[in-house]
Amino acid sequence: MLATTATLSQATGQTITDADGTLVLDQTTSGNYMAIMSDGQAAGLGPVLSGSLVKADSAGANSGNMTITNAQQYSGATTAEAGTLTLGATNAVATSSGVTLGTVGGGATANLALGANNMARG
Repeated sequence: MLATTATLSQATGQTITDADGTLVLDQTTSGNYMAIMSDGQAAGLGPVLSGSLVKADSAGANSGNMTITNAQQYSGATTAEAGTLTLGATNAVATSSGVTLGTVGGGATANLALGANNMARG
């Protein structure tokens, strides 16, 4: 799924269940990701597949701050290609998920901001 935080509902408590794929939020502006995403089955059948979240910046502006405002339930990768990813909720991403920064190259800069008592672990 490709979206921006502006195109997703800002309603608190929105849930993306059975994600079974990657949610890409491609934006150079700032916004809050207020939904909760979980792992799921493709079309509700077969094995459970990991959901994952990408804060992208295809414009190459190295800008925009995406804040995750709720604890997520997916176990796949969390990636910030450029700009800033803020973990604004306690346990915003699962320990098994981790966070990868700056995956697009070409001078892209990605930052991780920790809030709500989140910690970086090596």
